[in-house]
Amino acid sequence: MNENKILWNKLEKIHETLLNNYKQETHIGGLLGVSGLALFEFYYAQLKDDDQYAEIGLEMLSHCMEKINNGYSVPAFGYGISGMGWIMDHLSIEGFLEDSNDELLSNFDEFLFEAMIQDLNNNNIDYIHGAIGYGLYFLNRHENSANIDLKIQYMHKLKILLSELEKLAEHNGDEITWKINSILHERPPYYDFSHAHGLSGIANFLCRLTNYNELKSKATYLLEGTLKYILKYKTNDSNSHSLFPSQIHNEKEVKYWSRVGWCYGDLGPAMLFSRAGKLLQRKDLNALSDELFSHEAVKRDPKITHTYDSAFCHGSFGNAYIFNRAYQQSQKLIYKESSDFWFTDGLKKGNHENTPTGFIQRDGINKNWVDVNSLLEGVAGIGLVMIDTLSDKKLNWDKILMIS
Repeated sequence: MNENKILWNKLEKIHETLLNNYKQETHIGGLLGVSGLALFEFYYAQLKDDDQYAEIGLEMLSHCMEKINNGYSVPAFGYGISGMGWIMDHLSIEGFLEDSNDELLSNFDEFLFEAMIQDLNNNNIDYIHGAIGYGLYFLNRHENSANIDLKIQYMHKLKILLSELEKLAEHNGDEITWKINSILHERPPYYDFSHAHGLSGIANFLCRLTNYNELKSKATYLLEGTLKYILKYKTNDSNSHSLFPSQIHNEKEVKYWSRVGWCYGDLGPAMLFSRAGKLLQRKDLNALSDELFSHEAVKRDPKITHTYDSAFCHGSFGNAYIFNRAYQQSQKLIYKESSDFWFTDGLKKGNHENTPTGFIQRDGINKNWVDVNSLLEGVAGIGLVMIDTLSDKKLNWDKILMIS
């Protein structure tokens, strides 16, 4: 069976699995809930040119609203209402939904703003679970709203977020950083360099704010200071497992070790430096991005990569997707070879007989293997990477992952 036929078969199995199980999902967010499953259905409908799958996507979104009407109130981007709102706006921007979301989503604005302020007060600036996620939602709302008054309100909220981030930051000369309060683990605040939870993600978000005149000055100031702090910790040892630390809990014991993945490791800084280099017209950042991608591209051994499953977050298909994006930008064959390796590796891992799709994911906390449906950690995200591979269109669903 050729690879394309395998992909079409897998996609149909993923669709069937999501259709049969979406009502059992606890959360509604884009990354870790039902609306992320809906995103898969809409893009699958586009790929197959078959509206029946888009109708299922609409059913999933209606289910999200039904859960809210029945008392669901988790606000965070990864799991909750702000992530669902981002998905709905994205679907509208991309032409999957015809109606404006202004009337519906504006009902959540103050609730989500208050949640953002509460997270800022608790020093929770995490992209998936905290303040930066609300920023992504409000930024998307500002870009997509047809209502001038609402656009002004969203810009005001983004200004407040920037000001509060500046207040929370540690300033050391021209360096800027933040200590992270983990909501996943009980530990003292620490410095986190990751894309998912730390400085690479924060700086990536700041890059996106510099496109707006009202935000540009402060966003650029915070971005440049954050870059200086991150760059201070690059090792010059080319044989080091990683070129940047993943986390710093003790300044005297900086460890240069991390996995290869979207969430943690050097791919996060590599994506950041590529974006920031173009934005700030800094060739040194572009060169460093290339150095990081090249350093990671040759890694294969799971004992080194810690890539055990197929999911986007920390698995084979996420790596395949990121290296393919790097290849599209640079045309460097080493990135194409790495992308092909990880894609094939992901397919090989999809052979578990006790689940319809063949894919099960490794629980990073309990270390056991489980069925997961979500975009970030499950088969919806795997399916979206497959759709991207088969499509002849430039797809933008990866904006929710701060890649495009």
